[in-house]
Amino acid sequence: MKLLKIAQSGALTCNEFISFVMGEKLGLTKYQAKSMFEYADKDSNGSLTKKELKAVINPAEHSAMSIPVRVIIPSTEDVSGKISAEAMKARCDQVISFMAKTFGGATASAPQRGAYRADSGTIVFEEVVSVTSFCTPDLWKKNVTNVRAYIRKLCHEWSQECIGLDFAGFLEYISSTEPTPEELWASIVPRFHKRQQLSESNRADEDQFVFSC
Repeated sequence: MKLLKIAQSGALTCNEFISFVMGEKLGLTKYQAKSMFEYADKDSNGSLTKKELKAVINPAEHSAMSIPVRVIIPSTEDVSGKISAEAMKARCDQVISFMAKTFGGATASAPQRGAYRADSGTIVFEEVVSVTSFCTPDLWKKNVTNVRAYIRKLCHEWSQECIGLDFAGFLEYISSTEPTPEELWASIVPRFHKRQQLSESNRADEDQFVFSC
């Protein structure tokens, strides 16, 4: 993302807008940039005011499916018991279907080898597959409770201590039971940081606008 600064006069001319778009190499032609300018220039006075820019950029920001949501699927059960390839495929298909239904689409990664420390202290090695979808902040707020409940249900079904859920770079581990007060306190700082990041990404600065390619 790049910051589109408003000129001191408080407005952008058509040439300034086209120069910005072409300079950022967004894959748009001059004709397309000009048509964008004309669409946003509601009063047809040849310049874009801060109000006119907000009117087109804010809806685009809110509708952009740009925030990743990732579920990490384990290939074990009962801590270290490896499941079959068929069972792993069934797990992936199950999560892909849920994520696609919830967010409109989902993609599974190639298997990756990793490790985690079990509650017993043992280091468990396993192959995992990540299923990723993209969403808007509003879509996440609407579905976050259902997503966490679904993953908690999978923990029961797959005999897991926990399953990883990554939202916009914030990884949390969903367990089969409700987290303890101590665990909740341990998660509060990164939760606040992530919420602040999301709030800032949705709030236009007084002197500049976010222009997403």
